[in-house]
Amino acid sequence: MNVMMNAPMGEGKSEVIAKCSETLLNSTALHDDNIPTIASAAMLVEVNISQWGAYKKDKRASAQVADQNHAERNSVRAIKDLLTDNDDLKAIKQHVTATRAMHANMTMPWSNSGLRLLPTAQFFKYNQAMTEMQNELYRLVQNFLDKYNDAVIDVQIKLGDLFSRDDYPTLEELKHKFRMSISYTDVPTGDFRVALPAEAIARGLTRRSDCRTQSEHERRLQKQL
Repeated sequence: MNVMMNAPMGEGKSEVIAKCSETLLNSTALHDDNIPTIASAAMLVEVNISQWGAYKKDKRASAQVADQNHAERNSVRAIKDLLTDNDDLKAIKQHVTATRAMHANMTMPWSNSGLRLLPTAQFFKYNQAMTEMQNELYRLVQNFLDKYNDAVIDVQIKLGDLFSRDDYPTLEELKHKFRMSISYTDVPTGDFRVALPAEAIARGLTRRSDCRTQSEHERRLQKQL
């Protein structure tokens, strides 16, 4: 199976999760033929999202700042926020962050390439939730595109002499900078993890949720100190 859904447009957190993962692996039986395995009860899913950052290095301004402060030019970078304080673009960025968080919360890590493990039993719930997030993303993008040209005009006052129309993509170019894809594939054979009991996925998701809650609580306590 290989399916892709694509449409255009105290301890640190990592340490806590690593300990939970290690405990999960060490406590799991590997050789009970009567227990469904991950290979038969899960799939891999990958989500890719791209968006326009709306930032641009200004070489001329960088050189001016360096010269005025007697610094080497390659030590200074002046970065322009091309659509500063644009609420529509902020909404897109916030939604992308929420989408990635949802994807992470409903799956488990599998590889460094971005593939994550999804229980087959959770497929319809996950697919419905992520499809809704995808549709909402494109609604937000379209709302942003509808106001884009006016936003470029409005930002000229904020950027003053730093404004350059050449920094901004055309509306047609901008459409292709926003994309989200969801792809599914089978769990590959030849990996020792495929022999893990399927219940390890559910236990792993529960423990990762507990770990995130614990690490978040610790961070809040540290901020109060």
